[in-house]
Amino acid sequence: MTYGEFKAFVMQLIDQYSANGVELTKGYNDQADFFARIPAAYNAVMLELAAGPCPILAVMDREALETAEQPGYVEAQVPEDFLRMTGDGLPMVREGRMTRIKDYWMVGADRVMIRKSLFDGAILEYCRRPATLEADPASDTVLDGTAEMLTAAAYYVAALLVLREDAFLYAALRNEYDDRVTEMKKARRRAETFFVADPYGP
Repeated sequence: MTYGEFKAFVMQLIDQYSANGVELTKGYNDQADFFARIPAAYNAVMLELAAGPCPILAVMDREALETAEQPGYVEAQVPEDFLRMTGDGLPMVREGRMTRIKDYWMVGADRVMIRKSLFDGAILEYCRRPATLEADPASDTVLDGTAEMLTAAAYYVAALLVLREDAFLYAALRNEYDDRVTEMKKARRRAETFFVADPYGP
């Protein structure tokens, strides 16, 4: 989805997109104010979604990481778009089987300590921040995130735009956003079969 498509969807949700079939310009009513408020609201809700019900997974590039060796461990500077570790453990093939191993911890907010064997052999998976929008994005700017995130974000942004003017519409849009967040959380609760490493083993 592009920013132009997202913005049009938001304006349609608050019935501010067209009049008699003619698309409204930013000179009409409060359009310019609405347009100015969309990017910041978008950035806030996308970060909320990525940090909670709909994480965006990425993989660290070992070669690009700034690292320091510790006895049995590697201390690595996390990537610039780092949000948090997944919490599920790092995927790794061990004895021909796929497993996840959680043998790492954060050192401050921007460094992670990972067992050396895990750092060398695992997929260094993490949750990243979505790309943020500038104050006046071009219409053809491609938005970051999944379709379900962007659709939910549109309802949230639309709700914020009408918060002061229309309490009923705000509540309806916010409820739709909350329902979509709930569905994302349910989708995340899935059974995943893999062998778990013995945390008391070597």
